[in-house]
Amino acid sequence: MHYTIIDMEKDPRCGQFAYFRGMTFPFAGLTVEMDITDMMAARGGRPFFLSMLYAVVRAANAVPQLRRRLAEDGTVVEYDWCPPSYTAMKPDGVYVYCTVEGDMPYGTFIAEGQRRQREVLERGTLTEDGDVRSFFFVSSVPWVHYSQLQHPAESPDDSNPRISWGKYVTVNGRTTLPVSLFVNHALADGLHISRFYQKLEEELAEVRRIRGVQRERRRKNSVPVVAIVGYTNAGKSTLLNQLTGAGIPANNRLFDTLDTTSRLLKVSDNLDVILSDTVGFIAKLPHHLVDAFRATLEELEYADLLLHVIDSADPNRQEHIAVVDKLITTLAKPGTPVLYCYNKADLVSREDIPLGENTVAVSAAKGVGMEALLQRIEEMLGHARHHVVLCLPYSMGGQVDALHSGAKVNSVDYTPGGIEIDAVLDDILYGRLREYVTKEI
Repeated sequence: MHYTIIDMEKDPRCGQFAYFRGMTFPFAGLTVEMDITDMMAARGGRPFFLSMLYAVVRAANAVPQLRRRLAEDGTVVEYDWCPPSYTAMKPDGVYVYCTVEGDMPYGTFIAEGQRRQREVLERGTLTEDGDVRSFFFVSSVPWVHYSQLQHPAESPDDSNPRISWGKYVTVNGRTTLPVSLFVNHALADGLHISRFYQKLEEELAEVRRIRGVQRERRRKNSVPVVAIVGYTNAGKSTLLNQLTGAGIPANNRLFDTLDTTSRLLKVSDNLDVILSDTVGFIAKLPHHLVDAFRATLEELEYADLLLHVIDSADPNRQEHIAVVDKLITTLAKPGTPVLYCYNKADLVSREDIPLGENTVAVSAAKGVGMEALLQRIEEMLGHARHHVVLCLPYSMGGQVDALHSGAKVNSVDYTPGGIEIDAVLDDILYGRLREYVTKEI
């Protein structure tokens, strides 16, 4: 990390610096109730903690005084960028430290945070990596909605800002979260603390904007979304692994997948889809997981097809199918088609699996039935896709924008003979523009 030495004798806060340096407890803190309603709606299945961490770190780095630290010799340095050092909880309730270095886009930050968490949890030690002096120390207390929080400090020279948040609550349709900031008063005061909260509001809004842009890009590219749903332990992650090679753990644990994991799946030469895995459904959801559960499944609203994965060998199969069907009726947009995928078909007789246009039998663990599954997905997403080259007259130039919205457009070339477009069309568009097709690929 790069930093600059600050001459505090020439700094506008030189008096405050000298005054608070003489105190045995030169610290100040504030807890503010932040409205996170829009962020919760926008993050989709991305992990809540890492989404908050992204916003918090960017907000803190936007205030130069929060990037200042006391060196061992008493001089003040200001870092160009300060990464977070945050806590990751092990199964036994003991935490370890985790860091994500560098300024990066939202999606990249989430992925890197998940990678680093897996890495430090496997290592299992408290040791922090990197320049500890540069860190923002970040933690959460998700079990309590508090109004004040006191942070520990090693000594009067401790200059790492502490940031933490508690349990979020929803009242009258708005979701709020207590966020606390604790600083060394010699380096920052109330003005800088208030600037942090102002920037945090902006960053929370930015998360919503980013997600909106991503969804609009997805819509314009006309890439259908297939969401995998199902009762817990039905084999959803195993199926995603089999289809895409995503490498997602398929452990026999409740809520092993608490964030939506999406991968691009090539269904056929004419059709790509975004395949998203979600949490497992259970009949009686623990109260403390209800909010996380619903937030995680927000992406179902944008799905073009629901792939309902069923454990064929489950003795309570019909009951669990009913649970899932009831919940997706609430969470998915009306009219979204459902493909019932009977997984673990190798463990039951063929007669135990119903046949129909919206059913398919597979064994995700053994890779059996994948071709039939892909064919059925393509059929249910608007039937056949047509990869063609069109040549439109210039009088139909307005059709180009329509194609960008309703088809997968690979290229557009303005030639002397007309507008040449390489695109993948559904049956409706293909029928409408068939007379302009010059080549079928």
